[in-house]
Amino acid sequence: MAYTRIEIALPNELKDKLKSLQHIHNTDENGLILKLIRNEIAVMDIKSQKETKEAYEIIEHMAKRVYEVAGKEALQMLAKNVQLLAIHIIEDTMSTSF
Repeated sequence: MAYTRIEIALPNELKDKLKSLQHIHNTDENGLILKLIRNEIAVMDIKSQKETKEAYEIIEHMAKRVYEVAGKEALQMLAKNVQLLAIHIIEDTMSTSF
């Protein structure tokens, strides 16, 4: 595994708290920083998963609502419009990623 070296200048008033964290996590400064970064990345991943789930739930809820209010044909029209929008988003994303 390749590593990137980082240095952190910590204010002196946090020195005791750093030592406490090192003791709690049973690691040195480098191990502690790595552990804290990994924990933060895990939190970011969970947030991203939650946001993705919420987006799917919104789409599903609106599809059900369209069907309840306007019927099968309206739901099919919604599905076709969502498909066209998705294709447009994908094409735009792919054309700007190069």
